[in-house]
Amino acid sequence: MVASPAAAVVLVNGALKISTDHRSRTAVVYVRQSSVMQVREHAESTARQYGLSGVAVELGWMA
Repeated sequence: MVASPAAAVVLVNGALKISTDHRSRTAVVYVRQSSVMQVREHAESTARQYGLSGVAVELGWMA
């Protein structure tokens, strides 16, 4: 069986270590403020930061 890329991300981020107690807590994803120039020059970083909320959902937290 071959794991999908999404499954690999979940395993790398410690899905097996996250308990029901962890998921009962509020998850907060902080996206830092950047200048317009930083956003323009580092679009990948901005996308990655916003993508963290999707990772939290994949790991079991509500959106």
